[in-house]
Order: sequence, then structure tokens, then C-alpha cells
Amino acid sequence: MRIIYIITKFSPTIGGGESHIELVARGMVGLGHDVTIITSTNNRRKMALYPFSIIEINNLYDDKISLSASYELCQTLQSIRADIIHLVNYEILFYFELIQLGLQKIPCIFSTYNTPVKNQRIFGSTTTYGFERHNIQRLLRALNITKFIANSQVFLEGLNEVGIPRKSIEFIPFGIDLGLFSENTSTKQTKFVDVLCTSRFVKRKGIDVLISTLKYLPLEYRIHLTGYSTVFEPKTHEYLTNLANNYRGRAILYKKRKDIFSLVRLYNSADIFVMPSEFEGFGLAALEAMACGTPVVATRVQGLQEFIVDGNNGLFVDYGNPKQIAQAILEIQNNKNLKEKLRSNSRLIVKRDHDANSMVNLYEQTYKKAVSK
Repeated sequence: MRIIYIITKFSPTIGGGESHIELVARGMVGLGHDVTIITSTNNRRKMALYPFSIIEINNLYDDKISLSASYELCQTLQSIRADIIHLVNYEILFYFELIQLGLQKIPCIFSTYNTPVKNQRIFGSTTTYGFERHNIQRLLRALNITKFIANSQVFLEGLNEVGIPRKSIEFIPFGIDLGLFSENTSTKQTKFVDVLCTSRFVKRKGIDVLISTLKYLPLEYRIHLTGYSTVFEPKTHEYLTNLANNYRGRAILYKKRKDIFSLVRLYNSADIFVMPSEFEGFGLAALEAMACGTPVVATRVQGLQEFIVDGNNGLFVDYGNPKQIAQAILEIQNNKNLKEKLRSNSRLIVKRDHDANSMVNLYEQTYKKAVSK
């Protein structure tokens, strides 16, 4: 099959949705399919690193609609004889509405990683949530999409909330490349206790709360923050940078985004992984940490509750409570039996429920059914 993915942001942009689509695309290539990614330009992207084609389109925004990008997208799709098109995230629907009359009839799959929060705007193209929601419902009816894919219960409920019936949604759980994200059993040789967080520097990720835990932790505890390099919310980014600088030497900012192999090494070298988010559509980074056998502390929010069982393969804390996060970190670090229990159970759950090979096979089955119809 010739498969096209259309997504406004793609690797090396940081984000669970972007990482997931890259993993699916690599899996499709591994199964012998011809894959093309259509996305926005990124001057940090190194094309040689990818086993599929990437076509970059200028001004393919995710917060407003560009007519020039729509025209270029239409020209690009007309030049490629695709068997199936996978549209990613709601903003792409608006582009697709502008160009669909100029395209041949091709089966379309839709999935979204816009984290659904009740009565909040999903992206910046409209003025109010109600108007945006109405337009999304209209587009989902008008574009005659063959199948919808949800990778978590949160995203499934989000599709339900904008009017997609359950029978039209294929549920395919997020998967992890267990060959890449694997446990390192070597003994750590350092006096420091290293806490890792890979979340972006945006308000909803709770980075300020995590940095504040240093007030309650001994001096040998350090927090490593890898989401610093890309600016999504300038004011939030500046505030968090200044806050981290107050703990210079204990809050470590990574000024260059690590490649995937370096990221795995960070998971392996960390004593504990923390995801302090206000809300999550799933929390893929926490699952990656679990695959590497790194104990997880996370906020008790909907997406993370899909795969973390408190006290079994992670510890839950309330959002916005730095003292409680610090207590959970200390509990894991000071209790070897608990730490080993969390590590072993985490690996078991990822292998059982979130193996990338099983996930990719489900995607292929969904695509083949859509094409055959």
C-alpha cells in the first residue's frame, strides 16, 4: 500500500503524538508498505534518519489556516497516487475541506492527539470552544472519513464528544518499541539521585510544581528537564527557566533536544521518572520510562490512569502538590523492595499491553479493511 500521513508537526518536534506517528510509519515500512509523511518545515530535521519520504510544506500551521499551504497540499496529493490517507489531528480537517474537491476519492483514516479538555478550545483557529466544536462536527460528517482511530480511552471519549459513534472508532492502544526502550541492569555509580521529566515547557505539564519539589528533597537529588529546547509558550518558558535557575546545579536544563537513543540512555540512568501534568491524553513518556524499568511518579489524571496502577507499577500524586511528589520520590528511593516491584511490574504491563509490533499489525489490518471497501 501507498500510505500518506498528513500532520502539521512531526519529528524532531517533541510530543507524544508526533513520536507515535513516527513509530507507526516506521512499522508500516517494516511491513513493506510505501510511506510518505506530509508535514510542516523544520530546519532541524535530518531526512537521512527516516526510512520513509517526508514532504515539507511551508506554513502548514496548527493554530491558523494558510491558503498557500492548502494549495501546496492539494498539488502534492494530486501528484501522489495514494491507497490511503491518514489525517492526524483536528486542524488538518480544515485544510482537507479546502482541497478535497480537487482530489481523487481515496479512503481516509483520522486520529487525533489534541488532548480533549471539556469546554476548552482544541487549537487556535477559532474564537470559542462552541464554534470550534460545531465546525469539527460538521467536518467529520462532510469529509466522509472511512475510519477513526483512538489510541487511548481519553481520545476515544474525545471523539465521542464531538459526535463520532463508538462503532466507527477502532481502538488501538499506544505501543512501545521494546527493542529500543529496554531496561539497563548495570549498577549506577554516582552519589546523586536523578529524577527525570521529559515534558515540554508548557503550563499544563506542571514543570513548575516539579521544580518546587527540590525544596523538600535532600541536596543530592537532581531534576533533569529535557523539554526545555523548544519554545511553545514563550512566557511560560521564560518563567520556568528562571525558576529552574534558582536551583542551579539541581535543576538541569537540556538546551539541545536529545535524539531517541540519548533519550533512552536518560531513562536508563534516571532513578525515578516524574510526570506532574494537569491533564494528559495518555502520557506516552511515562510508558517509555516504564518500558526502561524506571519507576514512575505521576499525577492521578485520566490518561495516566489507563496504564498505571497505584502501588503496583507506579505511584500516584495529586496535581499541584510538590510536597506530595517529593514524598513519593523519597518513598521509592528509600524502599528497595518497592522500587524493584515497580520496575518489574512496569516492564510486564508494557510487554503485555503495549508492544509496538502488535500495535502496527492492528494499524495494517485497519488500513487494509479501509482500502478493500
